[in-house]
Amino acid sequence: MGKRAREKRERRERGEIKPRPERESLLSSIFLKIICLGTYLVLFAPLIIGGKYFFPFVGPKSIYFFALVEIIFAAYLLLILLKP
Repeated sequence: MGKRAREKRERRERGEIKPRPERESLLSSIFLKIICLGTYLVLFAPLIIGGKYFFPFVGPKSIYFFALVEIIFAAYLLLILLKP
């Protein structure tokens, strides 16, 4: 072990160097981003209109909303499993 490594270890033992805080895992940060993005995308549901449906102002909005809510819920459940 070199001189610099020894000095660094001694400083850490004396408390001069604080340990780094634990970083979030990649998966948990991805799930958090999915939840945030999905929440913002749900706000655009009133703008959706589909011309090929029998009820063009109701049908596509509900399908879009339900799909996004399912994705957000799945990401939330997986996030709970990762970080209890």
